[in-house]
Amino acid sequence: MVQSAGPRVQGSSGGGLGYKGISNAFAVEFDTSNNDNDPIIPNQSHISAIATPGVADASEANSIGWNDSPVNFNNPNLQGFIANPLITIRYMGNTLTVYVNSVL
Repeated sequence: MVQSAGPRVQGSSGGGLGYKGISNAFAVEFDTSNNDNDPIIPNQSHISAIATPGVADASEANSIGWNDSPVNFNNPNLQGFIANPLITIRYMGNTLTVYVNSVL
């Protein structure tokens, strides 16, 4: 998460993802919960970039981009399991790119 409210500021935990309550925050969410009500990809883990310009809301309605296929961080018995993921975030110009184990 990137925010300008101060180095020790914390938002609410749980569904607040640590930045709910902080205005003008940016976060990369690694959602490992399979939620029926998830507006991005219901019932699948995913990665989402969330920006909250001028608001203090951790809602996925503020997502500015996400992966199109499920990400498996939870179950080593299922296909596509990623153990010890290496996350790389690049921002160049106006483009933000998130890689997991060097894959976009």
